[in-house]
Amino acid sequence: MSILRILGLDYGDKTVGVAVSDPFGWTAQGVEIIRRNSPVEYKQSLGRISELISEYGVEKIVLGFPRNMDGSEGPRCEKTLAYKERLEKRFKPMEVILWDERLSTVAADRYMMSAEMDHFERKSVIDKMAAVFILQGYLDSVRNEAEKEEEEEYDTIVLEDDDGTETEYDITDEAEEDGTVYIFVRASGKKDGAWLILKEVEDEDGDICYEEVEDETELEKAKKIFNKA
Repeated sequence: MSILRILGLDYGDKTVGVAVSDPFGWTAQGVEIIRRNSPVEYKQSLGRISELISEYGVEKIVLGFPRNMDGSEGPRCEKTLAYKERLEKRFKPMEVILWDERLSTVAADRYMMSAEMDHFERKSVIDKMAAVFILQGYLDSVRNEAEKEEEEEYDTIVLEDDDGTETEYDITDEAEEDGTVYIFVRASGKKDGAWLILKEVEDEDGDICYEEVEDETELEKAKKIFNKA
């Protein structure tokens, strides 16, 4: 199975800096700087981006959004939004994500100043490095969000098998349908572990308890509630 990558772009009037993610979506690497003949030139740069999308198997584009340091949007933002529309139109239905590049630009500038390069060398790679920091910022954000989801704490329930074996499950979702409360549970600590759908019932003493949904018709209905059909 081919692994798709993410393309990072730093758009400007004269150049478009390009970076691409590694196959695992962990790190960003600089690719090149696309030169533009004029601020209103699009055909050549979009053509080269098309070639890079095919070459690297790109599934998504992250485009730096140049807000002012106070968070406001100026003329550069307007131009970037216009370029985003051209990207979406040219590469439909590929997703194009705007990424606030304020911190990325600062980080790129600091990196350039610390590198042992003369002014001409820094100027020749700054746009590519900006694209790297833009894409890396996005990749780090996605990874951090995924880690937070994995660390999310759930209420738990302990179920006992017929042989007396107890298994702890995380309650990851709950829904009510036609007056019946259903809960979706997954083996504790295992994101891809075995799952069950339980429903809320009353025992002989009128206390609330849960039993597994086994009736095929009811189970199919419950699966649809939790998008597990």
